[in-house]
Amino acid sequence: MEKPLVTPHLIIREITLADDQFILKLLNMPSWLKFIGDRNIHTVTDARRYIRTGPLRSYEENGFGAWVVVSKATLRPAGMCGFFKRAYLDVPDLGFAFLPEYEGKGYAREAVTACLDYARTSLGLQSLLAITLPHNDRCISLLERTGFRFLKTIAPQNDESLSLYELKQLF
Repeated sequence: MEKPLVTPHLIIREITLADDQFILKLLNMPSWLKFIGDRNIHTVTDARRYIRTGPLRSYEENGFGAWVVVSKATLRPAGMCGFFKRAYLDVPDLGFAFLPEYEGKGYAREAVTACLDYARTSLGLQSLLAITLPHNDRCISLLERTGFRFLKTIAPQNDESLSLYELKQLF
């Protein structure tokens, strides 16, 4: 992303190593652990490694990745939103997570909408996927409100079953 995405309430920008404290907090909040899983990020050093091997590597290899969503009101990171390229999926998938104090304010939908627009206009993606646990009702609701439709249940690498959603027409 050459420059941050700016929406009425948010600034969406690339993650940097300076976001290590935020990443440590986000990846250890109860809803992340429940719906996304433990990434074994327990120290600032772990968070910096995650940033290097996850988002920064994805920017370099794919031209996209997870981005920090900053609240314009507080100028603090509120969450993360972006695209992931997983070995078990044919096309990138959308992912997002927000700190509890920023949930229920419409920020996730605003961030997802901005990222989908960026996928259309700058990345040239034809379609997107999204994965979630079948009981993550808030995630499913947001996916459906932004145009995603349930495709099927998958179990990558014999892990827990996931619901796979698809957004076919980005253009």
